[in-house]
Amino acid sequence: MLAGIALLLATPFIVTPGTIFPFTLGKALWSRWLIEAVFALWALLALRRAEFRPPRSWLLVALGAGVAVSLLAALFGASVQKSVWSSYERMGGVLDAAHWTALAVVLVSMLRTGRAWRALLGLNAAAAAAMVLLVAARRHGFELPFYGGMPEAHLPRMGGTFGNPTFLAVYLLPNLMVALGLALRAGMPAPGAPDAARREAPRTRPHWTRGVPWAAAAALHFWGLSLAGSVGGLAGLAAGTGFAAGAYAVLGAGRARRAALAVLALLAVLGAGAGVRFFHPDRARAGRVEDPVARYVATTHLQRPGVQSRLAAWETGIEGFARRPVLGWGPENFVVVFGRFASGYGAWAEPHDQAHGKLIEVAATTGAAGLAAYLALWWIAFAALWRAARRTPGPDRALAVLAGAALAGVLVQSQFLFDTPTGSLQVTVLLCFAAGPEAAAGGRRRGPRLPGALASRWAALPGRRAARIALAAAALAAAAGGAAAHGAMRRAADLDHVPFEPWSWRDNMGRGIDAFPPMANTWRWWLFNELALHWPRIRAEDGPRALALLEWVGREGERAARAEPGEWRFRASLARLYRAAAATDAAFGDAAARHAERARELAPARAVFPGPLLPPDSLVSRRLDDGRLELGWRWPEDAGYVALSQSRADGRRRFVLHAYDPARTTWVAPAAGAGGPARYRIKACRYPGQCTADVEWPAAAPDAAR
Repeated sequence: MLAGIALLLATPFIVTPGTIFPFTLGKALWSRWLIEAVFALWALLALRRAEFRPPRSWLLVALGAGVAVSLLAALFGASVQKSVWSSYERMGGVLDAAHWTALAVVLVSMLRTGRAWRALLGLNAAAAAAMVLLVAARRHGFELPFYGGMPEAHLPRMGGTFGNPTFLAVYLLPNLMVALGLALRAGMPAPGAPDAARREAPRTRPHWTRGVPWAAAAALHFWGLSLAGSVGGLAGLAAGTGFAAGAYAVLGAGRARRAALAVLALLAVLGAGAGVRFFHPDRARAGRVEDPVARYVATTHLQRPGVQSRLAAWETGIEGFARRPVLGWGPENFVVVFGRFASGYGAWAEPHDQAHGKLIEVAATTGAAGLAAYLALWWIAFAALWRAARRTPGPDRALAVLAGAALAGVLVQSQFLFDTPTGSLQVTVLLCFAAGPEAAAGGRRRGPRLPGALASRWAALPGRRAARIALAAAALAAAAGGAAAHGAMRRAADLDHVPFEPWSWRDNMGRGIDAFPPMANTWRWWLFNELALHWPRIRAEDGPRALALLEWVGREGERAARAEPGEWRFRASLARLYRAAAATDAAFGDAAARHAERARELAPARAVFPGPLLPPDSLVSRRLDDGRLELGWRWPEDAGYVALSQSRADGRRRFVLHAYDPARTTWVAPAAGAGGPARYRIKACRYPGQCTADVEWPAAAPDAAR
């Protein structure tokens, strides 16, 4: 069991190149297989020995309540199937939450001493340090076994085994705080011990040196954060630092309190400066910063498309919560909310299947009931760690405070992201560490608070042989069933199902669909889009086979719609497919119209048939009376925003405007500055990655800086 728990800490290193979504799928399956095995073994042990049964813990109650509410929300939500099983891309849902809750029960029951918890936290922090070395090696071009073909899609920012650099920061941030806590604990002598120890053994190395290895690990984690270049990670780091400083400002004394207050003052100044730069895009400049990752972070501002996209998602999430305030739309169904309520830039932004903000996600998908369970969970964890910090001065206080700082950082960072297997692992470990002080405060009494007769029957249940056999068999059967289901997921997600030519779609893709039907919609959506794209060629090559293929895809489309009736993207893809088919066979026009109408009902503001994206035109420039240059353009149709950039003779280029309002068609260049004459370019985008080429203004524009 303990070996299985240790192997769970290797989850961040798992990548499955032979599957679709290899950075997520492999991690989820690895962690679930291990949790199922560990939970079954724990159940056998707990049935035999009472000391390994869960203590009374409000934190475990809150976790269980969260899963129960999620299941109830799924039953009354937009799609039970999607809520329970999620998708290959996300691997979340009720099933995933149940696994992490099961792991929490095992951890709280098995790790009952501070030494055991320090061992687990230390092993986790050491694994994170090893991850930084792996990422750094890849950053400098070293070939590594098993990771040689792994792409880095966000260079110069590094994502490592996560694909997205943001999730590398999710992994490193809590471990940085924990490593600092372990360093402080190891480097601080026990109260009253240091002077006597130095007198008896004057040649012994200084006590503080024991914390050096953990301080070095924390430095590695910080380096990894800098390689990831995650703005959310830095916000979480500031929050965690602020929590630790605030705790020592209240609990500390003397120099510790003064240092904490100084840190808080520094954070306030830095936060004010970051806020000014964030809300005033013209001030969000990197100056002469040469490092591209640092420049990416330094130029973050309110008008950046990624920020506006999140704001659009949050706005729709709040609207979705207002429409279904009790139980929401069901876990993993945020895309339904986004389609129904997105407006403004949200009508063109890349569709969000997650809110990119945990509080908004919980509120929209599980309603007030889920939000209450979520907030209660975090309140209990912080309260337990705060009590532990107050009651245990000295080395143990440092670890309790820094564990709270890690939770604070994770909580803030999660307001810009969504759950992943690695992030869920880190949160579960930290929450269960907080459950230790909670159980200690209650005397580690085990068993729930139940009425007398019911409590006596519950306590006697494990003592009955037949009951033990039945419960053990149920635990083993659940583990075996989970292993079988996840093995089927792995086979269904194999890249062998991706065909190289359309005539093999029915065989290859059909096997992927049939291998695990609860998550088959990933393959179906791929089919709809690919057939729509290649229909003219397929129809010309072999008409009868093309029509037979279209008939099969149509049946799969109906199955997809029944499984996820609120998924507007399926309807829009089917509408585009049948529209392409109607261009060669007019009989399919009615099907195209039917699916398009349903797509508009589910996502009123989204264009089912967006037109071609063209760059802004009618570019004009005129000199104002004060000598500045006013640039004008005509807003292109079917654009989410236009982006205007400035370049100077010294080669430096930066974006000076992101406009999301079609009424915005002019911009006045600021007064001339250093760097030589300026040239201006403009492009139209639906969302980042789907933009036109840049168009440059007429020859009068370079005079702007003269």
